[in-house]
Amino acid sequence: MSIRGLPFVIGLLCVGLGVWLLLRPRADVAVTLTNESARPIVWVALEHERGGERIDHLATHTSRTLHFRARGETSFRLRVRFEDGVEYQRDGGYAEPGDAFRVALRDTGIAFARR
Repeated sequence: MSIRGLPFVIGLLCVGLGVWLLLRPRADVAVTLTNESARPIVWVALEHERGGERIDHLATHTSRTLHFRARGETSFRLRVRFEDGVEYQRDGGYAEPGDAFRVALRDTGIAFARR
């Protein structure tokens, strides 16, 4: 290969790297919600930078897991509404792809723990 073909090879490598960065698999952020209260939950809404997720009807002492895609650093917020109309909300804080959180939905509010 001559030196004149080197810019073409470097350009091809750069394009290949760009395509790989766009198409590579990304790990989701996982948020496991557990209703530790004595009351049923009507809905839980998770809002993040790219949209939101929602689950309906979380019975007492049951768990569900929500997943969302994060491109690098992100943040999220949770809102919960109990059957009796009481609502709580809390910022989930900072998250990166692959992070996992355990969230306890209690009669007194929302408690987070990073796994």
